Amino acid sequence: MVPFTLAATLALGLGSWAFAMFWVDRQKRHHRLLLRATTDTLTGALNRAAFNDHLSTALRRYTEVGKGCALIFIDLDDLKTVNDIHGHEAGDACLRETVACARAYIRDSDTVGRLGGDEFAVILAPCKNRDAAAAVVGKIRHRLDALPAPYAGATEPVRASFGLAACPDDGTQAEMLLRIADQAMYGAKRNRQTQARTDDPAASPP
Repeated sequence: MVPFTLAATLALGLGSWAFAMFWVDRQKRHHRLLLRATTDTLTGALNRAAFNDHLSTALRRYTEVGKGCALIFIDLDDLKTVNDIHGHEAGDACLRETVACARAYIRDSDTVGRLGGDEFAVILAPCKNRDAAAAVVGKIRHRLDALPAPYAGATEPVRASFGLAACPDDGTQAEMLLRIADQAMYGAKRNRQTQARTDDPAASPP
């Protein structure tokens, strides 16, 4: 009787262990599939669809409990030039560096997404006000400006233009916030290009 009981116990233990291993493996595979579906493989940032879902969640939280949020747009200024001169690996390094710089100054509750080739966005949720969001923008910009771009032969830092929109100050709808942040970012890009032409005598007409 004792051997039978021992065998039954061992069989039950092995069965439980096998089921546990199966469940862990299933969960790992599910996690990998989820990451593949929601994440940009180059930078590790969320893809556009997943980012939009997070933005909707942040705005719904404002509606439900009154906690505001902020949206930051980041657009690399010279990625095409970097790709043309130094190659696409250098351009890819700049994209990854941009995400790393953004992540250095945000919390676990915040979100970084890649919206397009050289366009990124950050959701700060919750965020007290525009000034708090502007402080984060300043920190990310300073970090990008502090070091040369992360590829061999770089002589300049990664240059980027930023746009900012805050909820509820600028609205409570995703479309409105996306449009305001986008317009602010392109305004900053135009200002930087104008300043660059002003600072470069060779770019000015005789």
